Amino acid sequence: MRTRKKLFFWIIGILGILLILLLVILLLLPHIINLEPVKQKIEARVSRLIEGEMEYQRADVTFFPQPRVIIDRSRIAIPDKIIGSIERLTIVPRIIPLLRGKVRISLVQAERPTISVDLASGAPKKKKSKGEASRLSSHVIAETIAPLLGFLESKVPHTTLLVEKGQFTLTEARQPIFWFRDIQVRAQLPPDQLVVDLRCQSNLWGKMSIAAQLETKDLNGTGNIEVTDLHPHVLLNYLNPATPALFGDSRGNLRISLKMDQGKAFQGEIQGSSPYLTFQRGEKKRVLKGKALNGAFRWQDDQIHFSLTELRLENPQIRLSGEFFMDPTAPHIRLEIAGREIDVSSVREVALDLAGKVEVMQTVFDIVRGGEIPYISFKTRGRSPADLGRLENISIRGNMVGGRIFFSESLTRLKGIDFELGDAAGEVTISRGILEGKNLAAQWEKTRVSQGLLRLGLEGENAPFHLEALGDVDLSHLPPFLKKLTGDPSFSEEMDRFRELQGRAKAKLVLGETLSSIRPQVEVQELNLSARYDRIPYPLQIESVQAAYGGGKIDVKNLKGVIGKSSFSEITGQINLAGTPYIGVSSGKSFIWVEEIYAWLTSLEKFKVPLQDLKSLQGAVALSFMSLQGPLNQQGKWDFRIQGAVERLAMEASMLPGPLVVQGAQDVGDGTLFGKRWFG
Repeated sequence: MRTRKKLFFWIIGILGILLILLLVILLLLPHIINLEPVKQKIEARVSRLIEGEMEYQRADVTFFPQPRVIIDRSRIAIPDKIIGSIERLTIVPRIIPLLRGKVRISLVQAERPTISVDLASGAPKKKKSKGEASRLSSHVIAETIAPLLGFLESKVPHTTLLVEKGQFTLTEARQPIFWFRDIQVRAQLPPDQLVVDLRCQSNLWGKMSIAAQLETKDLNGTGNIEVTDLHPHVLLNYLNPATPALFGDSRGNLRISLKMDQGKAFQGEIQGSSPYLTFQRGEKKRVLKGKALNGAFRWQDDQIHFSLTELRLENPQIRLSGEFFMDPTAPHIRLEIAGREIDVSSVREVALDLAGKVEVMQTVFDIVRGGEIPYISFKTRGRSPADLGRLENISIRGNMVGGRIFFSESLTRLKGIDFELGDAAGEVTISRGILEGKNLAAQWEKTRVSQGLLRLGLEGENAPFHLEALGDVDLSHLPPFLKKLTGDPSFSEEMDRFRELQGRAKAKLVLGETLSSIRPQVEVQELNLSARYDRIPYPLQIESVQAAYGGGKIDVKNLKGVIGKSSFSEITGQINLAGTPYIGVSSGKSFIWVEEIYAWLTSLEKFKVPLQDLKSLQGAVALSFMSLQGPLNQQGKWDFRIQGAVERLAMEASMLPGPLVVQGAQDVGDGTLFGKRWFG
């Protein structure tokens, strides 16, 4: 009995001594770990692990109200890579596992952590071989996340991570590029799920919040990102430092919902509001103001698909939707954009400012200067991002109403010809570097153009060019244009002989076939004209005709009209302006008032001598056939042939004893007039 009591007191004594020793250790431990030798060993051990430097000011261990380790003013530095500091780091272990001799962390809390990472440091980047495309599969994310979640589950399960008032800075050559401040993080680590709630401010945005959760077993997860006062220009200017059009101050709000399916596929929806984007080239600034942005994306395996449901802009006025698809394994990239309710003039100003000296843009918008496009589609595809900008891969289709189309002298290569079409409408296609238009209609001064077709090459000095259109023409404006269009001195001289020109015509104009050699063709289908023509001393009126101009020739068919009191019809002939201008009339009918013809002929030098003895000539002659040939500018050499009937003829001549009156005669003429023979 005494032995048992003695053993009991010994056990109590030993436990008491151990308890006292434990209390002494607990009391001395904070002082021990802060002893300089101990502190140096801890700092050296951690420095070796991170391949850098680590130091702290003080470490404390407390047990009440619960065990915890507090490290004050710690600092780490990895040369040329990372510099970081934490004002206070608190680590709280779980009590029950600790009593069993195991360390399980319950809470890690970092107060005022500051981290700076230099982007220019590290190992040199591997150079890609020519044509090698960057590939990033969604499987890479799953293969990265799964081991990380397994590590967290085994090492720090059920741990809560808190970050308060953190700062994170990305630098390049020791200059701040992107900074993130007032970082607040609350994360619940596995085993069941990873839950993260993060908020911060940045020079990339005003405020951002992220709420996400990820199931550790099946890697299914969801997340929501909300960004207010987004500053996209900061990132865009960094990614495109060599672009000539820099982005100025820009703003917007963005909301993204994410979903991960078993770590193999990622999809989400994007919503934006109140955005505006500023572009700056030199001293010029352009602001794109938007109303709404809605889209969705999916990333599975190597394939990335993004769809733009709606992008509505106020300035320039435009509504866009589109789709982007990329599969590096094919390889294949496709971009499709559709626009609606587009104001051309505002889009033109912005596009020209942004495109700078891009030849295709300059050419298209030098022609198209205004109007509204109800619908337009843009498609391009290729094997690499660079292929998307190749003209042969681009296809554009659209239609226009109320347009302004301008053809400059530099485009048409027609000297002195600049003309603008208003109220233009039609369908336009750009494919493989060729612009084609059909069902084109427009207003040119007082002329209405319709049923137009256009084919225009957008590259090269000798690019194809073909334009044809039907015009309801105001003839008073036509001669100056035709003179410039033909560039023929003989034609221009003939046009200058018309004065007081009035009337309208329906004509088809064809210009072609290359930009370096544009030749005009004109086909007159209907014409009603009144004018003064210097070669005829009487007013000229044309009631109808079918005529064509091309290759320096004017062909006339079924010409009907009036000269003074005389009339003519069914005239068929040709004027050849190539070489020595020549006129030929092969058939025609006319009713001639002889006194007008007599007065006209006596004014011509050739007829003054033959007609000098003829004092007067009156009456009317109906010609059933007539022909004419000779040099256009030498009327004296014209060869007439006529056949017809005299209805009444009165003549006075010095060789006659008195007036000669012929009441009528049939089938007069059968020879040259005032040439070798008179009327046969």
